[in-house]
Amino acid sequence: MTPKGIAPWSHALTLSYRRGPAARDQFSGIRVQRSIAGPSGFAFEQLNDGTWRVPAGTRVIITLRFECHTPSFDVLINSPFPAGMAPVNAGLGGQTFAGKGGVKAPFADFVTQVKGAMTAFARRLDPGTHEFVYTADTLTPGDFLWPEATVEDRESPGVFGRTRANRVLIE
Repeated sequence: MTPKGIAPWSHALTLSYRRGPAARDQFSGIRVQRSIAGPSGFAFEQLNDGTWRVPAGTRVIITLRFECHTPSFDVLINSPFPAGMAPVNAGLGGQTFAGKGGVKAPFADFVTQVKGAMTAFARRLDPGTHEFVYTADTLTPGDFLWPEATVEDRESPGVFGRTRANRVLIE
């Protein structure tokens, strides 16, 4: 109860915000790039702001290419996919290591699909260029956030790489 002649306290709160700039690719020992292409290899359109345009109902190939210059141990590779897509092949037969002399071999000891992402784990990652490849279907039209993909050496927290977050327009 308020004494006579004294008004109760009231507060007014106004909140305004604006979207900040997109985070850039970041690397510390491991350089990471992400691309999306059709089954026949043609690349989809990527706009100047990094947004990918993909037709709905299309099967796509998502490639996470990363390069490390020194051996790394206990490496975790995490490649989230946008909400409008669903992975097709959880086995990821396309993972390769491109070594000296054109030799290619799988790099990951364990590959799985977790909620919203494809992940791989390698006990040892040799220097060189590696590819983490999986196939997905574009199921739902819309404008979706594509979170950044990361490659991190869990033995040495300062050795990592990540892509920037993008948008995907499934039309």
